[in-house]
Amino acid sequence: MVRLGFLLLLLIHSGWGESDSFQIVPSALDKDIFFRESGCEGGSGKFAIVVHGWRGSCSGDTRWVTDLLSNLTVHRGGCLVCMDYSKYSREDYFQRLVPRFGHVANALAEKLRDLERGGFDPADGFMFGFSFGAHLATEAGRRFGLRKLGRIDVCDPAGPAFDVPNFPFAMLDPKLAARNVQCIHTSQVGVKRRTCHQNWNMGECGLRQPGADIVVAHTLCPKFYNSAFRNEFRAVPNPARCAELRPIRTSPNENIFFRESNCDQGASRFAIVVHGWMGSCSEDTPWVADTLSNLTAHRGGCVICMDYHKYSQTIDYFRGLVPNFNRIVDSLVWRLRELEQSGFDPAEGLVFGFSFGAQTAMDAGRRFGFRKLGRIDVCDPAGPGFDGPDTALSILDPKLAARNVQCIHTSLLGTTRRSCHQNWNMGNCGLRQPGTVALQESHSLCPRYYNSAFTNEFRAVPKPLECFSLRSSANPVNIRMGYFTEVENGATGDLYAETTESFPYNKISV
Repeated sequence: MVRLGFLLLLLIHSGWGESDSFQIVPSALDKDIFFRESGCEGGSGKFAIVVHGWRGSCSGDTRWVTDLLSNLTVHRGGCLVCMDYSKYSREDYFQRLVPRFGHVANALAEKLRDLERGGFDPADGFMFGFSFGAHLATEAGRRFGLRKLGRIDVCDPAGPAFDVPNFPFAMLDPKLAARNVQCIHTSQVGVKRRTCHQNWNMGECGLRQPGADIVVAHTLCPKFYNSAFRNEFRAVPNPARCAELRPIRTSPNENIFFRESNCDQGASRFAIVVHGWMGSCSEDTPWVADTLSNLTAHRGGCVICMDYHKYSQTIDYFRGLVPNFNRIVDSLVWRLRELEQSGFDPAEGLVFGFSFGAQTAMDAGRRFGFRKLGRIDVCDPAGPGFDGPDTALSILDPKLAARNVQCIHTSLLGTTRRSCHQNWNMGNCGLRQPGTVALQESHSLCPRYYNSAFTNEFRAVPKPLECFSLRSSANPVNIRMGYFTEVENGATGDLYAETTESFPYNKISV
C-alpha cells in the first residue's frame, strides 16, 4: 500500500529553534543568501535541505520549516540544512520574486556541489521545497546533475509564473532532478502538471481542501507533509470526480482526436474544451488541464478535450491553421452528434473554447443545430482570420450556436464583435489588461480569468466612461462572469468587470 510522506515513526519532538546549535554559512554566490546548518561537520553520511517559499524564511516565523527540520532531525538525522533567501522572498509581490529564480536556484545548486566536495554522497541527499521553493529544489537538482541526487519531495509547486509555456523552466521534466521526485498537490495555486514520479492529489483532486479557501489549501501542503511523519495518508482509488483523461477516441479525421473522462454512459451532462493556436490537450497547455479539472470538480459528468494540435502547432497561423478551420469544426460537430446518439442530452452540453478554439466552438454549435446545445462559453474569440467583410463567419450570429453563449473579451487580438448573449469586457474595455505590454499577454490571460472565476468572483460593474458600447446590459448589477454566471437573471448585452495584475485577477470593490 502506497503512503504519502517520509516514514511512519513515533514522533519524538526535538526542536530546531533559535536556541538550537547551528551554523550560518553564507552562499558562495550571494551574501544575501545563507544556509543554517546542523550536523554537517563530518562530511559523510546523509544530508537534507529544506527550501522555504514566498514570504518564508528559516527563522521561527515560518512554522512549517521549524517543524520539518525537527521531524528530519528525529527521523532522518545526518546533516540538516535550511536555505534562507528571505532577503528576496519577503517581496510583497510574487512577480517581483520570480525574476530572482535562476539566481537563487544557482546558489542552491552550488550548495549541493559544496556538500559533494565535502564528502557527502549525492545519492544519500534529500531536498524538500514548498511552493516557489519546490521549483527551486527541482531546478537546482537538474543543474546539479540529472538524476544525481537521491530524492526530492515537493509541496504544491507554485503555479503562477511557472504554469506558462514561455517561462524558461516550465516545460522541464521534474523527474530529471533526482532519482525519485514526489510531488504533493493541494490547491489551484499549485501547478497543473502532474509529471513527477509520484503525483499526490490531496483532498478534492489536489485542487482544494475541505473547508479551506484557495490560499489556505496551498499552505496546508507542508502541514500535511509534517503530519505524515506520524499519521498515515494512504492512497485511495481515483475519485470519479477527478479528471483522468482516458484513451483517445479518434475522429474521422486522423489528425484530430478526443481525450475523454467518464463518457462511457449516456444520459448525463457533458463538457468539451477546445484549445487554440499553438495549444493541445497535453501538459504544454496548462490552462486546458486547469479547465478540465475545474469542470470535473464543479460540473461532473463526461469531460472531453478536443485535440487538434497537428494543425494548431504551426508557426504560420494564416497558412497553417486558418485554412483547416472547416476540417476542425466538422470533427467537433461529428463528436457532438456521436454524444447525442449515445444518449447525452444536447441541452445539458457545454463547450468552452479559447481564441481559434472559441470560433471553432461557436461554428460547430451552429452546424450541430441552431440553439440545440445548452451552453457555450468562449474566451477572446480570435479576430485575425475571422473579422472583416471578406470572411464568411463575420456575419453569422454566435447566439445561434447555443441557448446561451457567453463571450469573454480581454485583448485587441480578439474579435471586435460584441454579439453574444453576454459580452464580458474585462479590464480596459476588453481591449487590454492591467500590467500587460504585449497584446498576446492580454489575450492569454482570458482562460486564466475563466479558471480563476470558478473560485473567485468577477462581478459586473457599470460601464466605464472610456468604454464604447451600443448594447450595454440594462441590469448588470451583481452578475458574475464565468461558469457560475447567473444566466437565469436574463442579463444580456455588454458587461464590464475589473481585473488586476496578479492571481486571482479579480477586483473586489469595497
